[in-house]
Amino acid sequence: MRRVVWSAGALLALSTSGSLQAQTISALALEGDAVPGGGTIDRFLHFDVDDEGRVLVVLDADPSVASQFVVSFDGTELLRYGDPVAGLPGATHVAISTQVSLGETGGFSTTMLVDTGGGSTELVLSLNGAVTLIPGMPVFAPGAPGGATYDVFRGTWFGRGDTFMVRADLDVGGVVHDALLEITSDPGIGLLAEEFVVQRGDLLPGQTFAVEELGDLPASHDRNRAGQHAYSVRLGGPFATDGAVYVDDVLVAQEGSPTAVPGQTWSNLLSARVDLNNHGRLALIGNQSTLGESVFFDGELVTNVGATPPGITDGSVFISFGSQSAALCSDLGDVLYGASWTNGVGQDRFGMFVNDQLLVQKNVTTVGGQTLTFVDLSSRGYRMSDNGRYVLFAGTLNASTDGLFLIDRGDIPSEFCAGDGQADDLTPAVPCPCSNESLVGANQGCENSQGHGAFLLVDGSFTVAGSDTVFTVFQARPNQPGMLVQGSVPQKLPFKDGLLCMGNPTERIEVVFTDANGSASTASDVAVEGLVAPGDFRGYQLWYRDPMISVCGTGSNFTQAIVIPWQ
Repeated sequence: MRRVVWSAGALLALSTSGSLQAQTISALALEGDAVPGGGTIDRFLHFDVDDEGRVLVVLDADPSVASQFVVSFDGTELLRYGDPVAGLPGATHVAISTQVSLGETGGFSTTMLVDTGGGSTELVLSLNGAVTLIPGMPVFAPGAPGGATYDVFRGTWFGRGDTFMVRADLDVGGVVHDALLEITSDPGIGLLAEEFVVQRGDLLPGQTFAVEELGDLPASHDRNRAGQHAYSVRLGGPFATDGAVYVDDVLVAQEGSPTAVPGQTWSNLLSARVDLNNHGRLALIGNQSTLGESVFFDGELVTNVGATPPGITDGSVFISFGSQSAALCSDLGDVLYGASWTNGVGQDRFGMFVNDQLLVQKNVTTVGGQTLTFVDLSSRGYRMSDNGRYVLFAGTLNASTDGLFLIDRGDIPSEFCAGDGQADDLTPAVPCPCSNESLVGANQGCENSQGHGAFLLVDGSFTVAGSDTVFTVFQARPNQPGMLVQGSVPQKLPFKDGLLCMGNPTERIEVVFTDANGSASTASDVAVEGLVAPGDFRGYQLWYRDPMISVCGTGSNFTQAIVIPWQ
C-alpha cells in the first residue's frame, strides 16, 4: 500500500513561522498496489480518518474473491478474511458489512459477516474485530420490550474508549422493533452495558405521537465523542408532521415546522442525513417545502438545490447533494458536502465543497498529473477528521485506476488544552484545579458552576487583511463579563477554576458580556488588537467570571483554547 508521510501540522509551536502549510492532495493507495501480508488492492470498501491524518481502511485484497478483505490502520494490518473471530470460538471473518467507525487510537466498530462453521454465516456486531453482540441474544437494556432479542445490526458509530452506538432491528415476538442503543464492550470480556437512545414506541419530548420507525439510511444517525446522539424518526399521527430530527431529547426539526429560511417548512425528514460534531452542533441535509434538498449547519442554511455553487461562475446551480451521504461538520464548524451541479449545457458536474471552497471536481482535479474522472459521493465515499484538517475520499484516476485520496487542508484553526484531564498535541495531561474536569471528548474548559465547561468557537477568513475573525463563547456563566486572551507559547497551568493555556506573554484582546444563554461574540479586529502578522500562530481562549458559586471558589474560569494560523 502506498503511504504518504504527513505532519500533524505546524501547530506544535505557536511562534512566528512566516510560512503556512498549503493544502495538498495525495494518493494514499491505488488499485493494484501490493498489500503487506498478501494480495493486491482491488477496491476500497470502507474507511475513516482521524485528527492526525491516520487512516483506517477496509479494502478488497483479491480481485478474484469479492469478500477477501483486509482492515488496516495507519499502514498496519489489523484483520483479514479468514482470521479467527475473537469471542466466537471456531468462527472466521468473512466480510465487513457496514461503514467502519474509527475510535481515537485506531479502534473501530462495525458489523461483520462471520462463518460459524459448516457454511453457516451470521451478521454480528464487532468492536476491534471481537464479537460484541450476535443475533438471538436477549436485550437487557432497561426499558426493553419483554422477550426482545437482537435480530439485525444496521450500523455503528464509535464514541470513546469502548462505547459506541448501534442501529439495530430487535425481534419482539416476531415483530421488527427499531432501536438505537448505546453499547459498552471490552474486546477481552464482551458486552458490559447497553442502554436505549431511542426505540419504537418512545414518546419523545414535545410530541403527541410515539416513534413508529427510525431512519434507515447510513447517515440517518450519528454519535459524537461527548456522548450525544443525533437521529431521525417517523412518528405516528398526521403524515404532514410525522418526520423529525432530534439531538438526544432536543427537537431540531420536524416536518411542517419552519426552517431558518423565511416561508420554508421542513419536509421528508425520515430521509434526513445528519452529522454531529463534538460540540453538539449538527450538520443536516433535509428537504424544505419549496427549495427542496438543502444543507444546514447549527440551524442555519448553508446552501440548497437551485443555489449557485461557491466559486462557479458559469451560471450553474446545485441539483443534488450526494447519494444518501451526509454533510460532515468539524468541531470548529467547517462543513463538507458532496454535490452535483449544472448550467444546462453538457454533462452534470460533480465534486466536494468545504464551506465556500471547491475542494475536488470530477474531470478537473488532478493528482500526481492524472485526472480524477470519478469522485465517490455515496454514503461511504468520503470522510473528514473531527478537526477538519483531513478529507479522505475514494475516486478514479484517468477512468481506469481506483484510488483512496487524502486532502490535507494545511494549517487551519485547531483546538487544544481542553479541561478534561487529557493530553493533546500541544499540551500534557493536567488536571483541573479542584477535580472539576469536563466531559472527555467535549472539547470544553474545566467544569463551571453550570455543571459543564464553556467552549470557544471561531469564524472568519483568518487573514490579517480580512478583519473578519470572530470568536464566540458558549456555555459560560450567563450575564457575566469575559476577556479574550492571546498567547504565543502553549502551556497548561491550573489557574482560577480552569487552565491557562498559553503565555509568553498572555495578552488581553477584548472584553465581552455573555447573554442569558452564556454566549458572547467578539466585535473588535482581533488581528489588529493582537498585533499579529501573516504567518503568525497565536492561541486564544476566553477567561470569564463565574462569581459566588464557582466550583473551586475562585470566581472565574476558562474555555479550551484555539490556535489560529494567521494568513
